[in-house]
Parts: sequence; C-alpha cells; structure tokens
Amino acid sequence: MTTLAGWDKWEGDGPEWDRTLLEISDFNLYQSWGWGLHRAEFGWSPTPLVFFANDRVTSMAMALIKKKLGVVTVCWIPGGPVGDLAGSCPTLIKAVQLATNNPATYVHIGSMAQLSDTTSNKLRASAWRLPLQSLNSGKTLVYKSFEDDTDRRTLLSKNWGRNLARGESRNLVVTEWHGATGKEIADITNQMRDYKKISDALNVNEIADSLMRVFGNQVLMVRCIDAAGITLAIRGVIKYGSKAYDMFSAASPAGRKEYASNLCLWKIIELCARDGITHYDLSGVDPVANQGVYNFKKGIGAMDFNYQGEWTLSRPRIFGSLISRMISRRLRT
Repeated sequence: MTTLAGWDKWEGDGPEWDRTLLEISDFNLYQSWGWGLHRAEFGWSPTPLVFFANDRVTSMAMALIKKKLGVVTVCWIPGGPVGDLAGSCPTLIKAVQLATNNPATYVHIGSMAQLSDTTSNKLRASAWRLPLQSLNSGKTLVYKSFEDDTDRRTLLSKNWGRNLARGESRNLVVTEWHGATGKEIADITNQMRDYKKISDALNVNEIADSLMRVFGNQVLMVRCIDAAGITLAIRGVIKYGSKAYDMFSAASPAGRKEYASNLCLWKIIELCARDGITHYDLSGVDPVANQGVYNFKKGIGAMDFNYQGEWTLSRPRIFGSLISRMISRRLRT
C-alpha cells in the first residue's frame, strides 16, 4: 500500500467500506460503495480513497474517474470527501494523480458537509476554487421530525396541510410500492416531464433500473393510484444508514389536480419513521430558480441546509479552465 500525505487507495471490500463510512458524521449515499457501482454502469470508474491521521481513517472519497480530451483525468467526488475535509483536501489531487498514474488531473468535489467559513478559507488557502458554474445550488432541505411523540401534522404549512386534506378526501389509495420497475418509474416521470416541457438526454428507465438493481431493498417506493388503478404519482428514496435521500418523484397531470404528490410524500415520511430513519434529505432545492419545488418540500416542516458544496482544483491549472468551460457549456445547453 502506497501512502501519500495521508491518502491511500482502499484495499478492503464494499461492505467494509460502507461500515467505515457510516462511522463518519457526514456520511452520505453518494459516497457509498453502491453509488460507485451505480455510476460505473454509466462510464465512470470508481476509485475509493481513504485519508489516515493518527492511524485511523479521518476522511474518505469515492472518486469517480473519466478521461477527457484524451489526456486529462477528470475526477468527480459527489457528496464528498467526507470527514476532515479541510485537513485532507490539500493533498487530494496528488492522491488522484498517484491512483490514476496521470499528472494532468482535474478534481471536482461536491461536499455535503454543512457549510463552514473556516473550511472554505482553508480550501482557498490550498488553491481550491469555486467552479465556473456549479452542478447544483448547494442547498437542500432536511426533514428530521421522526420521533414517535411528534405530531407531524402541526409542522405542515397551512397550504400544505390544506392540500394534504384535499388529497385524503379523494378516492385514492397510497401504498408502499414493492417490485417497481424502471419502465414503470419512467412512464410516470416522462408524463411529468412532457407536461413541464423538460427536454434533456436523461434516460429515466436505465437510471432507475440501475438504482433498483444496485440498492435493492434500500429503495423505498410509494405510489398513489386512483379508483381505476391508474398511477397518479410516485415517490422513492434510497435508505443509507439512518439517512434517506429523495431519488424519484413524479406526478401525472391528473395527479397534480388530485394532490397525489402530497399523499406520496406524506406516506414516505410515515414509512421512513417506521424504518428508523432520522435524517431525510430532500435532495437539492433552488429557492430562486425553482421556487415551487422549494415551497412544496419546505411545507412539510423541513429545515434549510447549506452544503459546503462544489470546489475544483487542477494540475496543470490550464486544464481546470478547459474542463470547467466544458461543464459550463453543457449545463447551459
């Protein structure tokens, strides 16, 4: 095992990785072994790295690797690194270069730790910079009211509670959805995308099938159907440790009129409480660009949470500018 400034390649197996990761306070799904397997099905090469200090693991990074322009290693670390971000990041790019045997390297991290000015200043001091254009807003909403003695209805906004009651007055059925397939998830999702005029290259069927295959019984799905058995809305999370992460959410045009999305989210919260979840990450919000979704998620009593977010570093520096511009152009189109 070759050590460089505290970083090593991980030499254990997947279950051991997850056990170690779950001991770090800001662990998250996107740094799990399973997420690496999922992204490997879409062209990324997972490269797990660990940072040691005082003979113990203090930071972990499930680095996803691709080669761009034929010569540049692009490393994307969604949700991480976790742990001692400020202490481990100064030498992270050297660890990636060593692991990939390529000095031309661009690293883009997406820390889900809570935003800290102290950490931000230390990252800047180590030459990390904010990206030209971020992949997400760096904000989310977290729901934590799972205690048995909590009356969760009292946490709802007036509008959310009113719409939930309207949905409950309809002749609808909301149940846990076992055996959901990628095609079924894609069908309802594409109805929503067509209604909202969302056009992109996202293959919902393929992504959903991969997530179902990799995470199995960690996936918790619900759906709302009408009296004729037609699916009006779905919602799904992936559970990881004591946390759950929003992964699937869609409602048909008919479901929107029946408040089916409220019913599905309310059911997911109930089932997360049943399964011992204490932290439900509603997986990204943008209160400016997408205020409607923000208000919907906020209305259940979730709390705003700002991530440490995205930072980039490249060696040589010129490659960072090229890759950042490529990412920025892709996001604009």
